[in-house]
Amino acid sequence: MYCDDDKGFKKPENPHTKIWRYMDLSKYLAMLVEKCLHFTCVKKLGDPFECSFFPFAEDIFNRISEFGKNHTKVLWEKVYKHRSSTFVNCWHVNEGESAALWKICLKSNEGIAIQSTFEKLTESVKDCDKKVYVGTVNYGHLKSCKQKNGFRKISASDVIMTKRESFVHEAELRAVILTDPTNPSDDKGINIKVKDLNALIEQVLLSPESEEWILETIKKVTTDYGLNCSVEKSKLYKKPDGFF
Repeated sequence: MYCDDDKGFKKPENPHTKIWRYMDLSKYLAMLVEKCLHFTCVKKLGDPFECSFFPFAEDIFNRISEFGKNHTKVLWEKVYKHRSSTFVNCWHVNEGESAALWKICLKSNEGIAIQSTFEKLTESVKDCDKKVYVGTVNYGHLKSCKQKNGFRKISASDVIMTKRESFVHEAELRAVILTDPTNPSDDKGINIKVKDLNALIEQVLLSPESEEWILETIKKVTTDYGLNCSVEKSKLYKKPDGFF
């Protein structure tokens, strides 16, 4: 599952494309304190088929099964090792905030969304001590897998950056770190130091359902840790004057 370049990671056409990362309040505070982006092992994510061959065309599975049960078992053991050695930092591509992501990604009404851009994210991880790949996720089957003379080689980036169509609402852009599959890293994840959070984060939004008193507290904590961007409560559900 090693990539020697990032050609397989599709980039947004506009480097200033807005991206959002939704997180619980505790994770936001950890980011401020540690000045790090956290990369989660893919086997810890909600989809059990992350970084497997499942999102690919069904005919590929049929072809694999022709080799017999032992071959299939070896294949899935390799997939499991790669899932244990692949770490991601996930963002949502959208010009504005997402009502769906507020609901899906947060466990309480004390959630946070930080907004950045594709360019700022790539610049923030460019000089870290690990190679970081960044690209947008493809949803659905890779129909181009089947060719006249058989099947083209499925690359590591294909497997990492393809998810089932059921997850298309995520509109995900992910930063990826690949570690040695023969020596899987700690399941706790990987923290990557960010030189300057101010160069990464353009704004911070609190959940539209958060209590008003939380806003001033988060503003103070954010300033105390040297982050100078705007901190506001989402107006997603704010009713205009005169609205019943």
